[in-house]
Parts: sequence; structure tokens; C-alpha cells
Amino acid sequence: MLYLKFFILYSLIGFYFESTVFKLSHSPTHSGILYGPYTTIYGIGGIISLLINNYLNNIQNYYLNLFLSFITFTIICTLIEFIGGNIIYFLFKKDSWNYSHHKYHFGKYICLSYAFIWGILAIIFVKYLNPLFYQILNLFPNYLFIIIFIIMITDFIIKKSLN
Repeated sequence: MLYLKFFILYSLIGFYFESTVFKLSHSPTHSGILYGPYTTIYGIGGIISLLINNYLNNIQNYYLNLFLSFITFTIICTLIEFIGGNIIYFLFKKDSWNYSHHKYHFGKYICLSYAFIWGILAIIFVKYLNPLFYQILNLFPNYLFIIIFIIMITDFIIKKSLN
């Protein structure tokens, strides 16, 4: 249940993070592929980063842990972005993002400058904000997250059926 809670939280945070970035850059783009206020690729990235962090926490040296975490999160988040972009295109025939016009891009779905940003954000969230998130998530009943997840699945089914 804990990972479901974090999946939903990171999906919500991702939506509002991207929406803010788009608004500040005056982009007409909408975050995510679904109708609701969640961007599930952030939820997936958050969960995978949390799982990997469990193994990285075995490294006792703080600076080595931080360095290896940054490298690992950067690679993992970039892979998630690449795989996610291709899956979204396959399922919905839509490019939710396209880095072709950015410097240091590799195809449409990977950009080196963004890869470093994902690594830094993953460290901030997983290593430093997660303890606070854990306390906040435990304030809410489990059934609330089950309801939100059912809404997300319904949203996906509706979106896919209309495509």
C-alpha cells in the first residue's frame, strides 16, 4: 500500500511541477496523457527510484552514496523517459514531449541536459523529502488512495477507448 501511496503522490507532484513549468514558459502544452491532474510517468519514476534507493542506502559513505545515487537515478529516469515516451506513442499515437529541438538530444525522448535534472530531482525527493512525504501520507486513510487509483485506471481506460 505504501508504494501505491507514493505512486499517486509522485504522479500528482509531477503533474503540478510540469504544469508550473509549462505555465512559466508560456507553453500551451498539458502535462501528462490522461485527463486528471496526474502524470503517471513521475509516479513510475518515483517508485523505481525508491526501490533502487533501498539498495543504495547500504553504501555507508555519504558522498559515495550521493554520487552513485545521482548517476543511478540519472540513468534510470532517462530510461524511464525513453521507454515511457515510446509506450505513450505506441498506445496513444502522441508525443507527450519531444526534445528534437534541444541541444544534446538523442531522438525525441531523451535529452542529456534534462537527464541531469531528473537525477538531481530524484535525489532531492527520494533522499530528502521522502521522510516528510511518508509522514504526510500516513495521515490519510488507505481507502482514499485506492479510490484515487481506481479513478486513474478509469481515466486511462476512457482515454485509450477514445483514441
